[in-house]
Amino acid sequence: MAWLGLNCCGNEQEPEKLNRGTNDEIAIQGFVKDWGRVAVTTLACVATGGLLLLVLTWRASFRLWCTHRPSTLDVATKILCTDIYGQEWEEDVASDVASSSEITKDGKVFRAPPEQPAVRFFVNKKIKYVWDNSAQMFIRLRSYESTQSLQGIYNNRHGLISEEVDRRKKLFGENLIKIEVLSIPQLLWQQIKNPFYVFQVYTIILWCLQFYYIYAICIGMLSVLSIASSVWETRRQSSILREAMTSQCEMTVIRRNGTGPTVMSSRELVPGDTVILLDGMALEVDVALIDGAAVVNEAILTGESVPIIKVGLSQADNPQQIINDSLHKMHILYSGSEILQLRAATCAIGVVLNTGFSTCRGELVRSILFPKPIAFHLYSDFMKMLGCFVVLGFGAMAGSIYMWLHTEPPATLQEVIFNSLDLLTFVIPPILPATMTAINVWAQRRLKKNNIYCVSSNYISLAGPVDVVCFDKTGTLTEDDLELACVVPCSEDGFFEKECRNLRDISAEQDLLRIGLGSCHTLTHYTSGAAPHNLIGHPMELRIFESLDWELEERKDGCINPDYGILTPVLLRPSEEQRSSLEVAQIKTFPFDANDQRMTVVAQIKGSREFHVFIKGAGETLKQICHPSKIPGNFDEVLTWYSLQGLRVVALAVRSWSATWHEVESKQRVQLESEARLLGLVLFVNPTKRETPLCLSILHHAHIDTVMITGDSLATAISVARSCGLVKTHEQMVIVRTNSTGSSVRRLEVSYNVAFTASAKDDDKIEIAEKDGLVFVMDGHTWDDIRRHDRKLLAKLALRGRVFARMKPDQKVQIIEELRDLGRHVAMCGDGCNDCGALKAAHVGVSLAATEASVAAPFTSKDPSIKCMDLLIREGRATLVSTYASFKYNISYGFASLIVVMILYSIRTEPSDAQYLIMDLVLITVPSLVLGNTAAPQLLGVERPTRRILHPLHISSILSFLLIQAGAFWLCFWFTMQQPWFEEFVFVPGQHPHSPSFEGTALVIYSFYTFINGAVCFSHSSPYRKSFYTNHILTAYLLLATSTVIFFTFFSGENFLKFMNFIDIPDAGFRWVLFLGALINLLVCLVWERLFLYGAIAEGLMPWLDRVLPPRLPYQKLEKKIQSDNTWPVITDPNTKREAVLSLIQPLALYQEDNESNNQVLMMKKLDTTRDFTTDCQPAPEDHYTQLKGPRLQMQDSVDYPLLGRKGSDVVSSFSVPLSRTENGARAGDQELPKSTFSPQNYQGASAPYPAVPTSEADGGYQTLDFSPKPAAVAAARPPPESHYVTIDPDQQA
Repeated sequence: MAWLGLNCCGNEQEPEKLNRGTNDEIAIQGFVKDWGRVAVTTLACVATGGLLLLVLTWRASFRLWCTHRPSTLDVATKILCTDIYGQEWEEDVASDVASSSEITKDGKVFRAPPEQPAVRFFVNKKIKYVWDNSAQMFIRLRSYESTQSLQGIYNNRHGLISEEVDRRKKLFGENLIKIEVLSIPQLLWQQIKNPFYVFQVYTIILWCLQFYYIYAICIGMLSVLSIASSVWETRRQSSILREAMTSQCEMTVIRRNGTGPTVMSSRELVPGDTVILLDGMALEVDVALIDGAAVVNEAILTGESVPIIKVGLSQADNPQQIINDSLHKMHILYSGSEILQLRAATCAIGVVLNTGFSTCRGELVRSILFPKPIAFHLYSDFMKMLGCFVVLGFGAMAGSIYMWLHTEPPATLQEVIFNSLDLLTFVIPPILPATMTAINVWAQRRLKKNNIYCVSSNYISLAGPVDVVCFDKTGTLTEDDLELACVVPCSEDGFFEKECRNLRDISAEQDLLRIGLGSCHTLTHYTSGAAPHNLIGHPMELRIFESLDWELEERKDGCINPDYGILTPVLLRPSEEQRSSLEVAQIKTFPFDANDQRMTVVAQIKGSREFHVFIKGAGETLKQICHPSKIPGNFDEVLTWYSLQGLRVVALAVRSWSATWHEVESKQRVQLESEARLLGLVLFVNPTKRETPLCLSILHHAHIDTVMITGDSLATAISVARSCGLVKTHEQMVIVRTNSTGSSVRRLEVSYNVAFTASAKDDDKIEIAEKDGLVFVMDGHTWDDIRRHDRKLLAKLALRGRVFARMKPDQKVQIIEELRDLGRHVAMCGDGCNDCGALKAAHVGVSLAATEASVAAPFTSKDPSIKCMDLLIREGRATLVSTYASFKYNISYGFASLIVVMILYSIRTEPSDAQYLIMDLVLITVPSLVLGNTAAPQLLGVERPTRRILHPLHISSILSFLLIQAGAFWLCFWFTMQQPWFEEFVFVPGQHPHSPSFEGTALVIYSFYTFINGAVCFSHSSPYRKSFYTNHILTAYLLLATSTVIFFTFFSGENFLKFMNFIDIPDAGFRWVLFLGALINLLVCLVWERLFLYGAIAEGLMPWLDRVLPPRLPYQKLEKKIQSDNTWPVITDPNTKREAVLSLIQPLALYQEDNESNNQVLMMKKLDTTRDFTTDCQPAPEDHYTQLKGPRLQMQDSVDYPLLGRKGSDVVSSFSVPLSRTENGARAGDQELPKSTFSPQNYQGASAPYPAVPTSEADGGYQTLDFSPKPAAVAAARPPPESHYVTIDPDQQA
């Protein structure tokens, strides 16, 4: 029995695993040919008429066990590869000559020994695995350079010798991302061997043998159309991918062959080659940049259109580090990117790291060619149910054989065989594959009209069960553009000074701040196209540079600048209008990296001997870099304060060196930055997109959780999450922090502190919300700590987490995977840049891109707002429910027909070909194909469709419908035989078609109504689709079909009866009984299906069972465990120890009278390190918050610590002031504000969903906003963000 695979292990070794812990992990098992098994399998294939041969193509493991025997890997000729998703591949082991080629194992490099000239290998998913004789294992092939240190790559920049090039060509092959577009016959074979189409071939052959040509041709045509559609779509996608990803170009290569630089095709490159890089070059390999800097466009890889600066290995921070994609992105130019421009040179050199499918673009193509399988039960459930139906079909066949063999007179052998085999065609509807294709096509067309495009229509139904949606922040929830708010300078003695709105007004004492802002960036001139001197770079850096009004000059002569005595790639100076002699040279740059969360520039002022190292990045990161005495003591409080207003905060620091350039250049980056001094904070406004709050509220109404995963600071993320409505009003955010303690044994301390986003006094009693209302927020550091030390706690935090800040790209993927492991159905929406991994990891990934198709995610929306999520989920639900409805309809009509046929078999007759034709072609085909044309509703409902077709409701729906029809058919059969005019049918063996009978005529006509009734019953829509009558094709067809069947019921023309093989029923009253019986049948089915089954049962009993029965899904079990655990979480009492968030939202603002200007003045007290926030201002009730705007609010010049404000007549934009209405006007803080303070021209009212209450112009345009949150949400009440305010006329209705 072992040869059949029943003993997969036996005495053989367990499968070995490669690429452990990665998405490319595979288990491999060796096999060698077994001619004995081949002979037995060949005989079995002949005996089964080739059916076993077809089955062998369905599963690689079964095929190998039938033709090979297991062996050790060192002698195997076949390798069975099984990935982490259970997918199987059969790969051939080949040999190649590569006597001294480099092979790597676990990051170590070794050479194949000279005595083994032949290297054994196999290729799986475009990855080459070579045999390591010393380890007796296949290992993944990597280039020698990809495991070298940065210094080692730099030292090998002089090129390869010819012999080494030849050896590497044999091992690595041609540098080409070869995407095979299968031929039409190959694609046809892939489709035809599908079990569905195999059964259709069986059906068509059987019907043709029975001379049932018309419907056989129709099914054949539908199958051909379905297969052709799949083949065309597959070839189209493959052709588009090959056109986009397969290319070559001419490149200049430096090799040590004595001929100098050589121009050759990029297909000839091998790892280790040294290439010359030029402006405008499209890269076909991954290249380590040796010297200089390059501006590259990586949009094809990430979807990010902002140019990126890459710098050479000569500027590497730690040259001894082994090169790593995640750590050294700033030095690597990836395949698929375009060099927009080289900085400070006309050319540069680079060393090839990877070629072909080992490149970054190759990995992207592999993820498309071998996608993660759709982790959805829909199709597996289909196969399980169809397997059960086949068993029932065989049972019906056995019953049919018995009935036909025990007739008097007996039936012919041909009748017994054909009539029995024909029953199998009822239990598996042959039109089902075409039906599923049609549903997806309808849905894809509707999505395309709304500018949502998908890689494959099969993904659409995955959006139906989504119960949690994760969002990126910048560019997704908020706008892409950043507006510069102001700069908060920091003095040399470590105190924050008055904010500065105009960067040109920075005081002379803060020259280094201005110089740092003007030089710490990666901006460059883009010298091609219509705008030859257009500055390009990150929008944030562009805003700063434009505000400074500086000029940038790039030197590409490669000569030493005599003014500095060194190379100066970039010179920066104020514009001529400023009449300043200041000039700054940008000498060395460490571009921004998401892992480091900072960028660094080494600059020198003209005429100065000092070198200044400017560091710009996240405030938390710079705090760790700066010397403690050179940052303000209240740095954390100030940073959090600004972040809580939704501002994006960037810190700037400097470290000055009085040394020679050689000394500075020899230092590592960490040394250059050490003991820096904080120069100040730069504040940016990143407004929320107008559509965001409404879209989030729609998702919340549908009981879909929303999560933010961002690289921004925690405080900013908390503020944006609350202001845009991502965190619900009744939810209380709890900040999770970790601290590792202990010397020999490390212990992880986890603290939980309530995050407050509303004003509160020190003596206010803060109530902690019930456990249902607690949600968690954390940063990437906390996530990593808990993920390493406590996976059970990680699952709890992932389930209840709402805000994840300072998250790196790989951490975003981890969050998505954790949610999936908990059984959540996850959608991810991002801009396609750092979110690529997360978009692919989610069940539904949506990239907000401007193009119709993006390789970054399965779905692409041309609309940059998140409202596409609402539409996609609605469409996914409609598609999923349409799939269920069509499946139920197809199965029901098949079994209903089977019941009719079995009843007729009992009297030894069957429907004629014409009757079958009306059933199959006229009454069944059209509803099956157009049921999916019913569109999604306008609003996203609360109820989610079931994830599985095997749900008790769906099974009950099918079974109950069939039971009702079986009873109706039997009643019709019995009632017919009771009529006085009834004559018993006489069977004549071999007669085709059989003589017409009263039983057959009555049953077939009644079954016609049944098929129409089934289409009406199973097309019910609410709440997942629009009403079925909005499906105009289906409605028109049902009316036409009903009219046709009524005609069949009452018309008795001789030719018509002869064609239909009907017998004339002499009693017109009996015909009316058939019609009324069908009508009653419809009413009974509708009442049962819609009012009882999907009404009382679905809305009453099932929710009750869900509450009383034990939870099934992992996240439901975990949620129940959290609710019952009274010991977790242990939240720090906010009334004794409050998080910094609470302290900073003390009412710091107060209003005083400015005697000189006679205006109300906004003042703010200075913060100190003890967090003593005493103030005379009394807060207003927390349910009356709004933003006070108007030219009468000014910032007083004498205030010792103004946190944020405007000069003169500008508006205070980001500070919330408590506002309450009084009889004569309003009270803001402790000051009375008359109605005249609010002029119609300056008042900004709130837009939906925050209603404004306008008053008449006679009242001075005064208005009051009353948000009135529920009592439980008072502690978390926040005003709407500034982006929600629009200017309204006092007379305008809200």
